[in-house]
Amino acid sequence: MFMISENIRNEIKNVFPKKKSKVGRPPTNQKLVVSGILYTLTTGCQWHNLPDYYGKPTTVHGWFRIWVKFKIFDKVLLKSIDAAIQHIDSPKCFITDTSSAKAPFAKFSGKNSTDRSKMGVKMLKHKIFWLNNLDL
Repeated sequence: MFMISENIRNEIKNVFPKKKSKVGRPPTNQKLVVSGILYTLTTGCQWHNLPDYYGKPTTVHGWFRIWVKFKIFDKVLLKSIDAAIQHIDSPKCFITDTSSAKAPFAKFSGKNSTDRSKMGVKMLKHKIFWLNNLDL
């Protein structure tokens, strides 16, 4: 089971937005949600195949979509680079690996708002590798 460490959680916890009101559903465990998102992105599994340990796939995917919309992962990347620079005076390098593939069933564009198969839609798989044995 993949789980982010407490060190990583403490470094990035201020990047994620906090719930402003006490009304509504109770907040979800962000550590589990982030771990579930990273598990899905790392393994390439579909959201509905996410292990139950991380919570409901719809919840994890919903948070993923919100955080992508508000560019939270860009902030996490910048925060993790800053943390790496603090731990290592001059890192040798940071390597990213990205691949793009055509989305499944993207043969036509439908009128239905739930139609996920839009023409030219691409799936982006992104992995970040840290060197110097730094756990970020």
